[in-house]
Amino acid sequence: MHTLQDLLEPMAFSDLPPAWQDHDLATFSSAKRLWDYQQEALQFALKALWKYYEDFGDFTLDESDKANDDRKAHLWQWYRDNGLEENPDIPLQKQRRDVRALLEAYYPVEDGRISYRHCINRMSFWMAIASSSTSRKRRNCT
Repeated sequence: MHTLQDLLEPMAFSDLPPAWQDHDLATFSSAKRLWDYQQEALQFALKALWKYYEDFGDFTLDESDKANDDRKAHLWQWYRDNGLEENPDIPLQKQRRDVRALLEAYYPVEDGRISYRHCINRMSFWMAIASSSTSRKRRNCT
């Protein structure tokens, strides 16, 4: 299965328009800097956002819901054209009742599933910054 990262890998971050590169990806706060792999994750996120909001149709603040639906359809087709063969739909039958109710409140259900095309434009990632106890352990090991 191809992942979004696989599809974005050939796209150089430096090829994005300047406005999409004009960010300090190394500084997390005044006291913390991100590791190279964390900065790379942010570059992938920016490439994905550019692909969605610019390459599949130029985003405007006053655009209609249809424009967003069209953009999601383009992203879904891009996945399919680039080797996504699995069915990433979300089956509801095995979900906990509260999770199922939450999903059903926001997405249309088709044949007991939430079609992936409805949530294809969602992005999330988790980035850990070492806590002081982790840092202490790391110092003790070196």
